Amino acid sequence: MLVTSLNNYRKRPHLTEPSLIFSILFRSTMDHIKKRALVVVFPMFNILDVSGPVSVLFNTTDFSVSYAAKDELTTSQENTTIKRDISLAEAKLHLSDYDILIVPGSRPNNILPLVETDQGPLSELVEFITCFASDMDQDSMRQRTILAVCM
Repeated sequence: MLVTSLNNYRKRPHLTEPSLIFSILFRSTMDHIKKRALVVVFPMFNILDVSGPVSVLFNTTDFSVSYAAKDELTTSQENTTIKRDISLAEAKLHLSDYDILIVPGSRPNNILPLVETDQGPLSELVEFITCFASDMDQDSMRQRTILAVCM
């Protein structure tokens, strides 16, 4: 099946090599099952850490992507603003609906002051990631993934 997928993707020159590999892996294991990815964003996140994985998932067409954040609008370190689809609190109630959790990174001087204490502004995000990880069923046939970029 992997060889068949590779031959099909060779006909798509718009895919870059990493996208090709990522797409083949997902297509060969998920055959036409629509999966849901959730991107969690926080103030001063790195936009490339969001746009890269989302672009790859977009090219597979087997994924829908939603954005979760504490606030309605969240600005990246590159001054790009993202509007959330769902609040972190609401998404936490529906964790089992998502197959992939994408967590972008940030510059250390942006993120470390926010996570150093249990009451820091990102403590809710850390708790959210912990809940997603603990919600994974080891015996289930369903695979779930946390994709953390440069955390």
